[in-house]
Amino acid sequence: MKFSNVISLLASGALALAANVDKLAAEAECGPLHVMDAPASAYNTGEVRKCRDHPMGNAPAKRSARPLSDLAASSVEKRCAPLPSETGCGDGGYCWKSCGAKGEWCWTASNFGNGPWARCKTDQQCGSDNQGFGCGGACGC
Repeated sequence: MKFSNVISLLASGALALAANVDKLAAEAECGPLHVMDAPASAYNTGEVRKCRDHPMGNAPAKRSARPLSDLAASSVEKRCAPLPSETGCGDGGYCWKSCGAKGEWCWTASNFGNGPWARCKTDQQCGSDNQGFGCGGACGC
């Protein structure tokens, strides 16, 4: 019995060390995008991305790309404005969708917002269903 306890203790210690090394590697890779902390249910339903924040920016003050034309984007900078459609393909080839009544929007990701960021070349490649195009971060202007 004692030998099996020692083996169990060593194995659990090795697993804890491996998890810590994985987290450190993810933190180094993600940097300012931070490591994703998804709910346990997300791991059962599909792929979960490594980095939490969108490469184009998640916080409203940091969003450099807008899902609108350059002309309309300047007005969004000043206040929330109605979007031209419910979904679209934004600058950098990422899908976005409307997520509020006053023009708020978010970048979308698969697996109910926990998976890889939804990529696109045209507006028609983006959708609004939460499984394939869930908000992957903050909803804002």
